[in-house]
Amino acid sequence: ALEARSTNQALLPSDRMRVKRSNPFPRNITKADDRSRQQRSKELLKVYFQLNPYPSTAEKQKLSETCMMTYGQINSFLKNRRARLRATAEGKLPKSPTTHDPD
Repeated sequence: ALEARSTNQALLPSDRMRVKRSNPFPRNITKADDRSRQQRSKELLKVYFQLNPYPSTAEKQKLSETCMMTYGQINSFLKNRRARLRATAEGKLPKSPTTHDPD
């Protein structure tokens, strides 16, 4: 497996499985079947963003504990949300998506 990486060749399926087993995802990354917790966390972040789009570091850490997400994930969510809000205000994005909410 390591030889394949050094020569830029694709890994065989058995090598990919070995790499996955030896390097599991961190516990804070959610699994696909945990959609309800993800939705609750997303709704909480949306509401919090409306109240305070620029929370302090301590507030972000508290949010990360509450939502069971990493500080980086919280930071990225807020940063992306602010960028979307700016883009909408500048007219680059539609104000109300007709098909679904991308968040």
